[in-house]
Amino acid sequence: MAPGWDEWYTQLDTSQGHYYDWDLSKNGKKIHYGDKPGDYAPRVFERSAVRLTRRFVPRHKPLYLEVDEIAPHPRLHGKGAGCGPVPDPRDLGKFADVKLPRPPSLNEADMSDKPSFMANEPLLTQHDIHRMTRHYRCGLASLQEVDRTVGHLYREFKHLGELSRTVFIFYTDNGVFFGEHRIGGGKLYPFEEADRTPLYIRLPARYRNGHVAQVSQPVANIDFAPTILRLAHAKPCRSPGHCRVMDGRNLLPLLRGKSPAWAAERSLGVELHVAYANRRHAVCVYAGVRLPGVVFVRHTRATHRKGGRCVKDVERERYNLDQDPYELHNLCFGGRGCPNDREQRRLRRLLVRIRHCSGIRGRDRKPRNGGYCE
Repeated sequence: MAPGWDEWYTQLDTSQGHYYDWDLSKNGKKIHYGDKPGDYAPRVFERSAVRLTRRFVPRHKPLYLEVDEIAPHPRLHGKGAGCGPVPDPRDLGKFADVKLPRPPSLNEADMSDKPSFMANEPLLTQHDIHRMTRHYRCGLASLQEVDRTVGHLYREFKHLGELSRTVFIFYTDNGVFFGEHRIGGGKLYPFEEADRTPLYIRLPARYRNGHVAQVSQPVANIDFAPTILRLAHAKPCRSPGHCRVMDGRNLLPLLRGKSPAWAAERSLGVELHVAYANRRHAVCVYAGVRLPGVVFVRHTRATHRKGGRCVKDVERERYNLDQDPYELHNLCFGGRGCPNDREQRRLRRLLVRIRHCSGIRGRDRKPRNGGYCE
């Protein structure tokens, strides 16, 4: 049982992307699922979430329910591995005619502006494109059961009369590459395709003022906890004097159509730190900062050119996202020569600050190291 949870169900050995023949830990008790349609992991997640909703919602106490889906992660071994993500049996063959998106960055023709560990990556072959197209279609099909789960839960909350008091948050932790910048899969590189993902929040009328269709200001997953706590009228404390310091912002002002001062030019961190070399990715360690219209990343370790280990490699990337939304032109050409301008000096200062910041001015105690976050 995970600390702080009344119920904790989790899939064991998620590294293999199991949709069938997998183990579920239910409050510490292992339950095995096999190869039948009813054993399909997203179906099991749906049944579990619906049962918990029916069990806890009628108690008229606050409920926090989190459903983490495996789809559309690829299946690495076993049943369904050839497709990548594994669709529900009901959805096999759907999206068979959908074409792979072809942004200007797909199989990027000139990579000489990129850091050295990327610049010599070979062009993707037609076989690579076919493989990615197959995985893309299977990923879309696998999300059909996720959609059914969302619909089922929505109907349950409606049936129980709780829609007017229930907030739904839909989020993904990362995007996936399908050939952009010659990257044939995965999520580790600090480009928009992986880092910029949509956030959808269904906020009942009682919590907002009017209807806000879309908010353009970028936010981050560090903002979820402050927002949820504010909605619950709670504090991040186990007991008086034992409170967590959160780096994120409460997003309710944005959701209510307001434009707080912090939202206009807020800087957000972009980070990766893996201690091992990944056979599919050259990146190992980087830290970056993202502002409206610009992103700057400083790599400090990358995979050795002969593979197998991460080594020191200080290179940089900077992109003007307003003029170059597909990140085709690295202003720090070849990872080395960044522009010596006011913007670059600002980005360097912000990067140092955001890596060590803690808390929000006026809300949290003064941090011991670094400054407040924005």
